[in-house]
Amino acid sequence: MFHNGEKVFDSSSDPAEEMEKAKNKKGLTFSSQFDSGNMRNCSQGDTPKQYNIWISADSLPYDPKGHYKTWFYFSVAGVEPLQELTFSVRNMSN
Repeated sequence: MFHNGEKVFDSSSDPAEEMEKAKNKKGLTFSSQFDSGNMRNCSQGDTPKQYNIWISADSLPYDPKGHYKTWFYFSVAGVEPLQELTFSVRNMSN
């Protein structure tokens, strides 16, 4: 889980508990801590409205080579009504 582009979740934490904590913070919270979520990393882009997303390979953890990255699934909380954001998935492949 990432809050304002910085990692705030670690695998020993409870994802639901971390999301509840994030609701009390100002800013955006990115998460893929749910079934089929595959965001690996997140960082702020060149402007406060741009975010770079890196995804995990489709077959991880079953295929350590992880050849394909053909889809993405993550959530963003804390978006204001009518707020426009741009997401760039940086490592898509087929």
